[in-house]
Amino acid sequence: MRKITYYLLLLLLINNACDNKVDDKSIEIIPVDMSKLSDDYSNFIDRIEIIPLETTNESVFKSARKVIYNKEMNMYGVLDDRFIAYLFSGDGHFIASSEKAQGDGPQQYQIIVDMMFNPYQKGIDLLSPYGTIYTYDKHFKLIAKTETTTSREIYSEFIPYGKGLYLFTPGVYDNSGKIIFADVKQKKAKAVNYNTTFSNFNIKTDCFYRINNQFYYVPNMLDYYFYRIDTKTQTMMPFMKIDIGKETINELSLPGIAMVGSNDKNSDKVRTSNEMQKRTNYLLSSNYYLPASKFFNEKYVYVNFLKNKKLYNFIYNRHTKQTFVQAEGKPIKLFHCFAFQENELLSCVPISGIDKCIDERLLSPKAKEVISKLKEDDNDVIMKLILK
Repeated sequence: MRKITYYLLLLLLINNACDNKVDDKSIEIIPVDMSKLSDDYSNFIDRIEIIPLETTNESVFKSARKVIYNKEMNMYGVLDDRFIAYLFSGDGHFIASSEKAQGDGPQQYQIIVDMMFNPYQKGIDLLSPYGTIYTYDKHFKLIAKTETTTSREIYSEFIPYGKGLYLFTPGVYDNSGKIIFADVKQKKAKAVNYNTTFSNFNIKTDCFYRINNQFYYVPNMLDYYFYRIDTKTQTMMPFMKIDIGKETINELSLPGIAMVGSNDKNSDKVRTSNEMQKRTNYLLSSNYYLPASKFFNEKYVYVNFLKNKKLYNFIYNRHTKQTFVQAEGKPIKLFHCFAFQENELLSCVPISGIDKCIDERLLSPKAKEVISKLKEDDNDVIMKLILK
């Protein structure tokens, strides 16, 4: 149920890229045929590993809003509904929480919209909606408090790409279709527009990625493209596209509108919000396949589709061109993924949901032992779906 709720929220601020004028001849096309369902996952899935996140009086989190992982630091971060961040080691041991760092003090934060590990400062960044970045070490001692620009622009997502250098997306009420390059030390920012308009949703699966020191932008909303970012020239270009054929959505055929404009008056926002809700309701109950979340690496592309409130999973091997397509968790239940680390799809699964998303044939003896020791009130666990 929590998974369905996530997508309802995710698609509440929905937009699409149907009229994106991009030359697809230079783009890698990922063919999608959702009619060819798979009844065998043996060519794609190797095994499942389970990492319990340690449960102590200090480490219990409530309803994870976002979960992240950083390989260099070998650390998980969990942000819960109270805007408290929790850090765990790669093997699940509790490190610290930001509970004491939340407040009105000069080294404390109040409300944040995103969090990211900062490998350049060996800490974690917490982003306020108005662009203040709080950088803490792993014990939540403040390293730096930085204002991103001299303006009061609202942000929703970010990633550091160097010391004092960040990529941002604008706030959810800005539908201008841009990402922002910012040098927070110099208080300089450059907005880069692209060929389509996306809506954003705060605290969710990351839209910015770094793979082998190359940065990418993968919109979480209804968009069929993956973008490569050149941080030196401060440009962004599409390099891969999901091709769903006749199932591709044509925006001209949709009712309502995609997004509330950032410059709209309050009276206009009420009207346009109603129109936006009309479109959302239509799409959620339609027979369109909505690419709600997307991941990729050098070998695989993974897409979680939503159709008429039902979930579909798609895995594509970029080397062999083989595909794996399943509907509503059959033959294997895949919980919502928050990251794709090398050949591992990572999910944060509540204890009550474990038995619904594992196949015992994929569990090692160690994983079975871990599961047998879990208690009902323990923290969520990290489930790793290892691809071949």
